[in-house]
Amino acid sequence: MSVTVTVFEPSGARSLAIAELPAALMQANLLWVDIEAPSHAEIDLMQHVFRFHPLAVEDSIHNETRAKLEQYADHLFIVINPLTHDPDHNRIELRELDIFVGKNYVVTVHPAPEPLLAEARSRFMDMRKGISPSSGVLLHTLLDVVVDSYFPLVEDAVDAIEAVEDKLLDDRTPPITEELVQLKRMMRDLSRVVWPTQTVMTYIANHYHMLDGEQLEYYFRDVQDHLLRLAEIIANLRENLTSLLDLHMSATSNRLNKVVNRLTVITIAVGALSVLTGFYGMNFEQTWPPFNTPNGVLLVIGLMVAVELAFFGFLRLRKWL
Repeated sequence: MSVTVTVFEPSGARSLAIAELPAALMQANLLWVDIEAPSHAEIDLMQHVFRFHPLAVEDSIHNETRAKLEQYADHLFIVINPLTHDPDHNRIELRELDIFVGKNYVVTVHPAPEPLLAEARSRFMDMRKGISPSSGVLLHTLLDVVVDSYFPLVEDAVDAIEAVEDKLLDDRTPPITEELVQLKRMMRDLSRVVWPTQTVMTYIANHYHMLDGEQLEYYFRDVQDHLLRLAEIIANLRENLTSLLDLHMSATSNRLNKVVNRLTVITIAVGALSVLTGFYGMNFEQTWPPFNTPNGVLLVIGLMVAVELAFFGFLRLRKWL
């Protein structure tokens, strides 16, 4: 558990002690408070110093919430989901980042170290050189960094799907049903993250004046556009995977039919020979040709060969073979 307090002043950024927070909140400078794995002390800080809504504090503790936004009297509560990709199993693991946004502060809460925050801090420090630092600018930076992190995951998914397409109709490759199912699950998980986040961004883009006025209009719309592109790509990939799965099942069925056809031909061919050999295995005193007929064995073998040739000739004539 840790708390990092940063105040952004015209002269630069500096760290503050937790005890200085109440006084700093009364000033106009922007505060960024980052809380990792909140304990009772941090929960008390959110409840009594920042006076966050109890339901928002509860959501930030439980960490089981999908992307959403709640607007309270003097602050916003936003939940977004950074992602971790396991390429070996094509699996997506969701993390949670809770963001409280007020007039002159942003509070981020997360249950474990969040690697994207370092990138957000670096990007915000570069961005504030051309625009006045504010809670809205910092919020945009956090959202933009998280949304940008989704694109490499989608690109990995595209590469994986293309690899599956190359193997799909190759008879020498092992079955890829499990791989296709894993990719479909990955696309489903991505969709479950992107669509709620898009709803959050739509709300913010339409109510940006609550934060900083018109200067952030295009910034939030840019993030919204990124999410829209992601949603369209994911929808197309899910459709492609459904088609690939259907094609894979058809190809598997076709290969199985070929094997069954070959086994059927072999069974009938062996069955025809069994009829002939079974005939000469019966306990008749006289048969044809008689048992003592010279070259009788060669005659029967020739008859068996003729039957097989006639059988395969019939199959080829009917184009069954």
